[in-house]
Amino acid sequence: FDAFMQCFGEAFASIASALEADDASVLASPQFQHALQALFLDLTGVLTAAKKDNHYRIFFDWIYHDFAPLILALVERYYDNPSVVNPMLVFWADLVNNPSRRIKFPPASPNGILLFKATSKILVAYAAQLLQNGFPAAVEEFAAVRLAAASQAQGPSSDRTAADGDANAEGPSHALAAQLEATFSGIELCLAMLRLSFSGDYCCFGVFDLYDDKALVDAIDCALALVVAIPFELLLLYPTLCSGYYAFLEVLAKTHTRELLRQSEETLGRILLSLKSGLQSFQRRIFTQSCGALEFLTTFQYEMASAGKHPELAEMLQKHLDSQAAAIYPEILEVLASIYLLIDNSRLPQWAVAKPFLNFIVLYSNEFERIKADIVAREPPHRRERIAEAYETLLDDVDSTLDVKNRDRFGRRLAAFCRMIKEV
Repeated sequence: FDAFMQCFGEAFASIASALEADDASVLASPQFQHALQALFLDLTGVLTAAKKDNHYRIFFDWIYHDFAPLILALVERYYDNPSVVNPMLVFWADLVNNPSRRIKFPPASPNGILLFKATSKILVAYAAQLLQNGFPAAVEEFAAVRLAAASQAQGPSSDRTAADGDANAEGPSHALAAQLEATFSGIELCLAMLRLSFSGDYCCFGVFDLYDDKALVDAIDCALALVVAIPFELLLLYPTLCSGYYAFLEVLAKTHTRELLRQSEETLGRILLSLKSGLQSFQRRIFTQSCGALEFLTTFQYEMASAGKHPELAEMLQKHLDSQAAAIYPEILEVLASIYLLIDNSRLPQWAVAKPFLNFIVLYSNEFERIKADIVAREPPHRRERIAEAYETLLDDVDSTLDVKNRDRFGRRLAAFCRMIKEV
């Protein structure tokens, strides 16, 4: 292994010398940047071949102890050059990925914690540089032009041509637009790094809270800050980023609900509105991930209300519920309650809908009764009786708990409800 990796070590040594010399002409040269791209692409290939835990540990010991600080310095240096920094982020996302449980450190090893701390440093450095050096303003300018062009594209062809001409004349340059779109790929890689770290099951994240280490909180805050800097309407135009965002939200809500609820009212409102939008998506994966995230959030709310313990968490949750969630949660419940009337229910995975739907009914039973009545009243007269009957049977033998047996009963009732709706 050492003999095979010697050439990579020599490449890192020459890169470290160039960074130490800080010669701008060398660091900005196409040859040097191409060498960086090739190095990290090759390392990703080597890492992909490390499919067993002993192979991964050998590679981790080599890369972490000798070269992790250098990679961090390179990310800070080339944050605004996606063609260089993105291969680094691809490599690191693969490093924290745990397919086939290849990341398996000994019980007494701190390597899982060290790996996440290094991941947090890279993500925070990348996000801080972007957010402090004009990324939000550039995205806002780009969004105005891109969204206007997308809107005009739905009109007559003559209008589209005029809109394209106006965008090219007044908007950001083509080069800037291409760079921003490549930066969106870098942000998606950052979300993937965190998502894979959270679901990898090799790091005890409670350590960070226990010892007041901000690595976890900072990583989550920076990841969400990057996403919030992109207008949601613009994010929807980029399928890879959009898919990565919803996948990240689902894992974040499952594994670190408390950290998610500690976000600002503006950030939480944006997240909840995006989850509501995800429920109205025609993409099955985004729909399922939105259901999952909402299930974990509302299950946490139910457990905190039922337990009557942890006053600090209860206070944080109440603050969350007093914010924009107070208005958005009933809207989400209305979407869940009416979705089978608006979309062919064969396209919707009932197992994904059942859990958040029951959670919202249990938590907001009065709102559900009002929403039910409104939905039935909006139906044509000849359908109202059958629709009302379907909603009444939805909660037969279903109580106000979230235990497994009650969830199973509700799942069966939901399946019967769907059949009744389909026959109306």
